[in-house]
Amino acid sequence: MSEKVSWSLLTLPIDIIYRILYQIDNFTIFCSIRGVCARVNAILVTYYRYQNLTTLVLKHYRIGNEDVQRLSTALKNDTTLTILSLNDNGVEALGTQYLADALPNNKTLTELVLQDNHVGDEGAKYLATALTHETAHIILSFCYLHSRYHFFSNVNAKLRKLGYKTSNTSVCRAKTELKLKWWKRQTVQKLTNQQKIQRIFIAKQLRKKYGTKKGGKIFKWNCVLNTDFSGAFKLSPQNNRHNEGVYAESSLDIPYELRTISKQKFQKSIMLWGGISYKGLFPEQSPIFVDEWLELTRPKDTDRRKKVYYTGDRYAKFIQTIVADKAAKELGDLRNLVFQDDQDRKQRMHVALNAVKRVFINRIESKDCNAKLADVWPIENVWGALKENLRGREYDNIEQLKDDIKKEWIKFSVSLCQQMMDKIPARLKLVIDQGGNQIREH
Repeated sequence: MSEKVSWSLLTLPIDIIYRILYQIDNFTIFCSIRGVCARVNAILVTYYRYQNLTTLVLKHYRIGNEDVQRLSTALKNDTTLTILSLNDNGVEALGTQYLADALPNNKTLTELVLQDNHVGDEGAKYLATALTHETAHIILSFCYLHSRYHFFSNVNAKLRKLGYKTSNTSVCRAKTELKLKWWKRQTVQKLTNQQKIQRIFIAKQLRKKYGTKKGGKIFKWNCVLNTDFSGAFKLSPQNNRHNEGVYAESSLDIPYELRTISKQKFQKSIMLWGGISYKGLFPEQSPIFVDEWLELTRPKDTDRRKKVYYTGDRYAKFIQTIVADKAAKELGDLRNLVFQDDQDRKQRMHVALNAVKRVFINRIESKDCNAKLADVWPIENVWGALKENLRGREYDNIEQLKDDIKKEWIKFSVSLCQQMMDKIPARLKLVIDQGGNQIREH
């Protein structure tokens, strides 16, 4: 009878141990294998996966306090790991305490990520205590932890008011199991029920009259000139107040130039007028600067320091002179063009409507359009793209700002403009499908 051979880690060949390690995930290797015995530690140091184990990502692993304790014990004596990511694992204050105890002993870890956990105020205190001068090399990333903790508290409070027996932990567990993500609420224009009904009605009318699909029996969107005034373009970029901060031990250590940010109470700005069609942007080389054409309408012998205001009469003159001249040169036969403009009250005055009728035979009438359809017309996307391209730039005077606007304006290709115009029927369909609510697809 043959004798039974008993195997142990002390006698197993190295290649067999390598095969065993091959079947084990990185988390188990890091937490459970190292420290078993001196021989295994010596073999582990030569194992290629352990040698390359500089980043350990345990996102959605749902590890509990016991696993965090094992992880922290391994972390104390580890010399390879530089980044440890524990995103969305439900790590609570106790688990955070285990990690905080391990940080002073570890000399190689440079980044600890704890986003979307339940650290809370108590856990944050443990981490703050651990981050001494000896652990100053560690970048601790747990942004939104405190705000998310209060978010769970708010949801839990609302559920309790409705009679449900819940807790912050149960709310977080439900969020994790359903794989829900946090999304910032979008700002949209306020619409009444009557305005939503009107948007649906107008969207159906426009699709019926001008076509629903390129290449269909009826498709007139390739003849439409969509025009509008822009919002204000300012000399100074818009600052995010959440980014206006400086890290220092004391505010007295910060130079005045860094400690303060200069802002003008009344910033200079300009407005633009322009359009988009199948032939590209209109005018081709530059939008029309409102301040310049308003200045042309200034009565003679008046004080130039007084502001010239935009009125229906001035808009009528603007259409009959500047727009008519440029349209005849750039757009060809205006009889084949369908003009569309904003439904502002000044532009619906008889003098303004008559002026448009004299220049453009065909137009989308006021009764077929609506002031609340700005999310449909592509010219709004043009203004948005211009502002995005100019974001962060600061100018000394209006002329510099105008020069940059002209440079960005001519970058819009004809093919891009055609694609934007072709999307109008689809956008109108979205308005109908979404019950008249504002759309955000571009």
